[in-house]
Amino acid sequence: MQNFVNGKVENGMTRNVITVHPDMSIHDLELLFDEYQFNMFPVLENKELIGIVSQYDFLKAFIVFGTDLRNPRPYENIAQERTIRHIFSQLVTVRAWHPLTYVLELMAQSSIHSFPVVDDDKQLVGVISRRDLIRLLKSQ
Repeated sequence: MQNFVNGKVENGMTRNVITVHPDMSIHDLELLFDEYQFNMFPVLENKELIGIVSQYDFLKAFIVFGTDLRNPRPYENIAQERTIRHIFSQLVTVRAWHPLTYVLELMAQSSIHSFPVVDDDKQLVGVISRRDLIRLLKSQ
């Protein structure tokens, strides 16, 4: 446990990150979730990190309001027409030098499953997830 308590994000983050573009369809995002089994993907536009899109955000694309309740549109229509730009969430990032205990506290307080890791220039360098923290705790 001592190694975890003294550990930094850089010791457990995933460095090879799969990112998505805000103009990607919800349908294509669904395929990525199925293929990689990730909780979220960082959203990049012009190489700039602008947000994240999670499985929770994906579900938000299908919320039905008002008159749509009487005549809901088919799943496939919504998935093809809407893009990540319509649903992505704002950023909460961490730095590689942050303590793992700090990230664990953030996750517990926010119910966020994964955080993008950025450098001092706010460039994406990795992702740290619950799965990463569990792996690190178990390796003690």
